[in-house]
Amino acid sequence: MTIPVGDRFLCWVSFDKGLVLCDRAEEARPKLRHVCLPVYYDPSYYTNDLPPISDTKGMGAAGPGAVRFVAIEPHCYCGCLGRSSCARSRFAFTVTTWTLTPTMDEPVAWMKDSVLDCEELWAMPGYEGLPRGHLQSPIVSLDNPDVVCFKVTRAHKDQDIWMIQVDMRRKALLAAVQWTSNTWRSHLHLPAKL
Repeated sequence: MTIPVGDRFLCWVSFDKGLVLCDRAEEARPKLRHVCLPVYYDPSYYTNDLPPISDTKGMGAAGPGAVRFVAIEPHCYCGCLGRSSCARSRFAFTVTTWTLTPTMDEPVAWMKDSVLDCEELWAMPGYEGLPRGHLQSPIVSLDNPDVVCFKVTRAHKDQDIWMIQVDMRRKALLAAVQWTSNTWRSHLHLPAKL
């Protein structure tokens, strides 16, 4: 994934290795810098023979001078590490966002912005009737970096897929649209100003 950050920086992202910042201030001699991603749960780790959750990370520009990283991390209410098959924890997760302000001159650090627990999400007005499964495919909004879009589905039910839009800072559900693979209904999407 490649993310432009303002007019000066370009980021190449590998969720396994981190990101490379390219400072284009001097176009004749651009500078490169490697930055590790923040420490977060490794979704390839799992317990009780449950498969890992897929598509749990996302990144996008957070205004003209920052990048935002989003991670969906499963957790267990019983105290076990990773995913659990107990009834209460089978679909338990938290969503965490971090922000990085790119620079070439100083040490850089990810700042944790918000943490949203699945119970908080499921209790939000407007979430009634939506699937209580793991979120996937986080996409940082182009209009507001506090807003993240996710795909959510009931386990083993491909017909019950939703796209939701959540304001992570205010902890509010902004929109929910049922996903369709029907090209005639493909105009149904979450709004974004371009």
